[in-house]
Amino acid sequence: RQGYRVSGRGTFLPMYEQEGRYLLHTGLGGMYTNDQDNVVRLFARPQIQKGPILIDTSNINAGHYRTGNAEMAMVWGRQSIQSEAFLCQIDRFTGQNVNVGGAYAYYSFFLTGENRQFERFGQHGAQFARNKPINNFMPSKTGCGWGAWEFKTRWSYLDLTDARSGQYNDLTIGM
Repeated sequence: RQGYRVSGRGTFLPMYEQEGRYLLHTGLGGMYTNDQDNVVRLFARPQIQKGPILIDTSNINAGHYRTGNAEMAMVWGRQSIQSEAFLCQIDRFTGQNVNVGGAYAYYSFFLTGENRQFERFGQHGAQFARNKPINNFMPSKTGCGWGAWEFKTRWSYLDLTDARSGQYNDLTIGM
């Protein structure tokens, strides 16, 4: 349960060509949270929705915390890179404040020629959308449409050392 939260995000798209086949996106965000129950807890799961908790601060007695982040993404035809980093300061009632941070880096390459789809005005502001295959996967007597095949990899990092909870690194590779 939270008392109140104030957040904002600003993005800049200095390059957008060929309907997003080539683009550069940058952004900054910030958030202030005043917690109603005076408890803050940060944890991470692996890159699956209902996975086990792998790193956990447990409950930290604190009234509020501040978070800032920077983001960047570039699509260059079939390939793209994307990264984001954040820092969070938790203001404890007793003892020193807790500073935690994390980041991720993502790389994608479409083997079949597609590119990542970008929505300049999506549901949550500027965001990536579902990809659309150039040809649907469909075997026929004259050949086969292969659909969209993408190679991707992502590295994620979370540092909760200041909260005496260690660090977490995750590497995911997929097709």
